[in-house]
Amino acid sequence: MVKYCLWLSFILSIHGLAAQSVFPSVRGRVVESTTGDPLAYVAIILKVLPDSNAIKTTISDSMGNFLFENIPSGSCFIEANQIGFSPSTTPGFTVTTSQTFTAADIRMVASEFLLQSIEVTAENPTYVNMIDRKVYFPENDIMAQSGTITDILQNIPSITMEAEGDILMRGSPNITFLLNGKPSGLLQQNSSVVLEQIPAHLIERIEIITNPSAKYKPDGTAGIINIITKKNMLPGIHGSIVANASTNQRYNGNISFNYNPGKVNISALYGYWQSYNPRTYLDQRIIGDSTTGALTYFDLNSESIGKPKSHTATFGIDYHPDDQNSFGLSMNYHGSEAIRNNNVKTLENNSSGLLREYSTYRIDTDTESELELSISAEHQFTKEDHTISMEAEYTDFDEKENSSFTDTYVIPDYPAYDGRNIIDKKEKATFLSIDYTNPLSEDLELEAGYEGEYSTGDLDYFVEYFDQAQSRWQTDVLKTNKFLYQRDIHGFYATLARSFDRLGVLVGLRAEQTNIESNLVQLDSLIPNDYFNLFPTVHLNYELGDEQEIGLSYSRRVNRPDPDELNPFPEYVDIRDIEAGNPYLKPEQVHSIELAYQYRNDHVSFLPTIYYRQTFDAFSEETFYINDSTLLTTLQNLSQEKSGGLELVLSWIPSKKLNFNLNTNLFYHTIDASDLGYEEEKNIVSMDTKLAAYINMLTATKLQLNATYRSAMLTAQGQSLPVYFLNVGLRQELFKRRASLTLTLSDVFNTMRWRYTIDTPLLFQEVTRKRKSQIAYLGFSWRFGISGKKNGEELLFEDRL
Repeated sequence: MVKYCLWLSFILSIHGLAAQSVFPSVRGRVVESTTGDPLAYVAIILKVLPDSNAIKTTISDSMGNFLFENIPSGSCFIEANQIGFSPSTTPGFTVTTSQTFTAADIRMVASEFLLQSIEVTAENPTYVNMIDRKVYFPENDIMAQSGTITDILQNIPSITMEAEGDILMRGSPNITFLLNGKPSGLLQQNSSVVLEQIPAHLIERIEIITNPSAKYKPDGTAGIINIITKKNMLPGIHGSIVANASTNQRYNGNISFNYNPGKVNISALYGYWQSYNPRTYLDQRIIGDSTTGALTYFDLNSESIGKPKSHTATFGIDYHPDDQNSFGLSMNYHGSEAIRNNNVKTLENNSSGLLREYSTYRIDTDTESELELSISAEHQFTKEDHTISMEAEYTDFDEKENSSFTDTYVIPDYPAYDGRNIIDKKEKATFLSIDYTNPLSEDLELEAGYEGEYSTGDLDYFVEYFDQAQSRWQTDVLKTNKFLYQRDIHGFYATLARSFDRLGVLVGLRAEQTNIESNLVQLDSLIPNDYFNLFPTVHLNYELGDEQEIGLSYSRRVNRPDPDELNPFPEYVDIRDIEAGNPYLKPEQVHSIELAYQYRNDHVSFLPTIYYRQTFDAFSEETFYINDSTLLTTLQNLSQEKSGGLELVLSWIPSKKLNFNLNTNLFYHTIDASDLGYEEEKNIVSMDTKLAAYINMLTATKLQLNATYRSAMLTAQGQSLPVYFLNVGLRQELFKRRASLTLTLSDVFNTMRWRYTIDTPLLFQEVTRKRKSQIAYLGFSWRFGISGKKNGEELLFEDRL
């Protein structure tokens, strides 16, 4: 508590020192010249006269507004740049001390090859490539209109998808998910499952931050995916209704509502999602005997049908009593249930002939519920951009899995075996954050704060088998277990940003104390795991000119194991394939460095990035036989893992009809698995490429193509094999863009499948997973809005919700 008080005293002392200084600021808005529609995420540059040197840069928000704060007094002008529009500048103006200058609207004209003969329509970009992050807007992605967040993530630069929805960033699965810039209980557990069930059209934008500053939690060695939800703050009543249906019994839809009479903004949303997932699974193994060298061959064929469905509800109230204070209260709920029927046929043989032939029929039911409650407050001091904000959040996660199966034997002539597993997982967490921002001078800004996370977990596994002799169910005491978990994290951070003409410097340091206790109840064993870490970050940006920028960044990050990864008690996927955690698993430690260059004009945005990551104590799955028929998969720490590569992100508008986005990531991956008994390092060169093409067929008709290719990727014991597929979508705007009709077809050539191999001295395994991916969606959306008329202004309608 003493150190918390000292930290707060430090913040308040800086506030006292800087409170007397007030500097000029400039605000304005950028719009399309013909329609007057606001243009979002336009690059805005403030330049001084008479030499036209750039002194500040920013981007416009979703309503085209921008703000420059703490600028020197004198004569200036503003320049705006965006792909597809000619650069636009304002006349010169003069700002004086303590003045807030409001510039006239900057009206941007579409480039000549984009001008339509009948109508010019302002439209937000799908991608905005920035030097420190990539920003993706699903609103203009046709494929996103009928899908979920998982569907659109596979279109985003730096992101690739694995089987079962697992998400990789530059080849690494260790990612931190944020919701509206903050940790979220909804995404703490089974993030890939939750993301697969949240409709994409609820999302305003997704930010990919591969090398974040010390302000952000250091969790996730690959970086951060920040999901920003839609939040309409326009006055009046606004809303939307969206419905989608597919050829494969998949349906989703949502209804949203927003009411803003003035100082209060009330928003609510409900979404429903239902799917039908036929899948096939082929598992072929060759097992060697370490003593005799004899080989056993194992073949498993599985067909399953899953019927998941989910409900998502959000509610929020924002209150702005005055220009300096705001308060917020929000609730997020996500509930899902799924039933999966699985038929498996298994054959085992060796040189003597067929050893086993049996079939398994399995029924799995899974229910989940996640509730998230948060309260927030923010105060704006007299000086522009001088703020303090606080947020408290409570999350409650509950998951129940009930699995029953029957093994029927052909060879040998065994009686049928009946078993069932019940898994009950409960987790609760509280998050607390305090963030403070203070511009100490016109070119120096301080950010500091505290983040606390306090979480508990209760994982209860109950296993039974049917005793044929006694004709009743018996508890399997060797497989039944209970695992309790507690983790507290206290993090303090501070960053300083300083500008030197064209050079921008951001340095930061984050200090974290982590306390973990694992309780193996059946073994009456407590395993503590406490550690302290410092996480420094450095970011340098240099403007080479109005259209070019170069950046260099370094960060140290960590990936902490979650409760499932620490729980040593096995989870029985089936009686021959079990998974277990490792209570002694150490957190991954990573050093990450990036060098990025950006070029942008009204036709092209080009962002090449060279990156390198070195990971110590890297997590690795290890699979081996614990007896003649049971395969165990667990986690171990590797000595180290290295990866580096070149990522190229290109946005290009060659004509008024075409718009291309190309992302290629070529990377080198090396694994030192000497701690697992391998003598030599393993390495591979991998590549993934995505191409998105947008074709404006008519004024209100757009065609979209998305092609994806990912080459083989390395694992500690083998590799995953290439994946490739093509998606296509068509959107027709209706009723003056108040509604739209969308048709999409995913995996046009039915090529999407995932394959991986394990190749060790005693085990060779090849697994192929395929799910129904060739699906056609038809969707309809309708947007409505009524805005109050103020001071003689004409009615405003929100066209994009």
